[in-house]
Amino acid sequence: MLHHCLHNFGLGENECIVHADNCAGQNKNRYLLAYFCWRILLGLHRQITYMMQIPGHARCLVDSNFAHIKRLYKRSDCNSLEQLRSIVDKSSYSNNAVLYAEEESWMWSDWVQFFSEHFDPLKGLRRFQIFRFCHDSPGYVLCKKSSDGEEIPVRLLKSDVRHFAHDARPPEISPGGLTRERQAYLYSRIRPFVTNPWKDVTCPPVQNEE
Repeated sequence: MLHHCLHNFGLGENECIVHADNCAGQNKNRYLLAYFCWRILLGLHRQITYMMQIPGHARCLVDSNFAHIKRLYKRSDCNSLEQLRSIVDKSSYSNNAVLYAEEESWMWSDWVQFFSEHFDPLKGLRRFQIFRFCHDSPGYVLCKKSSDGEEIPVRLLKSDVRHFAHDARPPEISPGGLTRERQAYLYSRIRPFVTNPWKDVTCPPVQNEE
């Protein structure tokens, strides 16, 4: 999703600063660091600074955008994906819903496999708060424990920069769709709460297997 956002909503900037909360399981992980390192290697950015919020200061603008969606969602009828998209788009001028089925440039990719092959994990990752990726140090991340701390360079790229395949891309992943069990759940548990004419759109009857 981050790759899709930077690719489609970027303004051609050479540098960017990304703020995130200090969630080790979601944001502070090896694959996101590898992704930023990869963008520098491909020349998509000249510098990326990735900053974690300190404990006790975990509120950010993204949270407020989700709050706008929840506030409007509670006051709206929502029986289909189209209505959900309308709610998201109307909730705030900065919210823009993206439906996978209608977005030609959207695709799921196996970034985990791709980055595992080309990049090493950062040891002691949770000790750092600020990560900087720069075109002057391709394949490296410059880590700091605090804003006024010493910048420590750490190599992430496994191979020599000269041998890195710049045209390599992660393999695509085809969405598997809803399982039969999930379809049955939607039909039996959710369908009674969906109004016409969206019952057969959102919770259609489960097709009998031949």
